[in-house]
Amino acid sequence: GAYSLASYLRLDSVEAVTLQSMKAQKAAWNGIEIFYSHTNQGDLAQLRAQGLTGFHFLVCNGNGAEDGQIESTPSWAGQNYIAGSDGVIRICVIADRKSSPATGSQLKRISALIESLSQSFSVSPDNIRYPADLQL
Repeated sequence: GAYSLASYLRLDSVEAVTLQSMKAQKAAWNGIEIFYSHTNQGDLAQLRAQGLTGFHFLVCNGNGAEDGQIESTPSWAGQNYIAGSDGVIRICVIADRKSSPATGSQLKRISALIESLSQSFSVSPDNIRYPADLQL
């Protein structure tokens, strides 16, 4: 979808979603992984209802929640690792690559989220994994 500055400015700050949403002491994070939901719409409640729960943050695309909205999960609030991904912060992007690629607002928010998390948890750029076709 088209990028809207007015919509973007209504979103919660990245810091509010990340650091202020934690309910437990900081875990030892050493990596960040971004991946696609392979859906063209949804929000945290919808993905959880489908059994898709293996992530700490969700970046929405305007079809189910505000475009660029970042939702943190209970796994993040509790500073819990995802099975098989110890120490890796997992970020799910509502997009299916083909018919609904990531929006401009999503790309800006993903970039800001990665910057905030990597600075807050001293994650090296070498330990950040992106989908091959994601261009920030």
